[in-house]
Amino acid sequence: SLKADIQGFEQKISNDEGVYWKGKTLAKYTNLMIVADQLEEIEIWNKLGAALKNEIDDWFQYDGDSDAKYFKYDKNLGSLLSIRPEYGHELLNDHHFHYGYYLYTLG
Repeated sequence: SLKADIQGFEQKISNDEGVYWKGKTLAKYTNLMIVADQLEEIEIWNKLGAALKNEIDDWFQYDGDSDAKYFKYDKNLGSLLSIRPEYGHELLNDHHFHYGYYLYTLG
């Protein structure tokens, strides 16, 4: 059930993952938001939306030296990169996967 699928979602959304796995987690809960909308589970939709927004905001905001998750612009590559690259992300490998999850969540 939807309620079982979202069990502990706040901790899962905000856990300490790299750019790829975090994107997959965000996309999963974005999909569950769509299900919540279709089932008219407004409270669940609102909770998921708030948690996803907070996490996305965190990735697009630098909070100082202790910040472990954010994107930065690399002038040499001319691209946005994660401070915690995975799977060749720092070499522009699979950006369509990495950023696709974030764009999907932003939508």
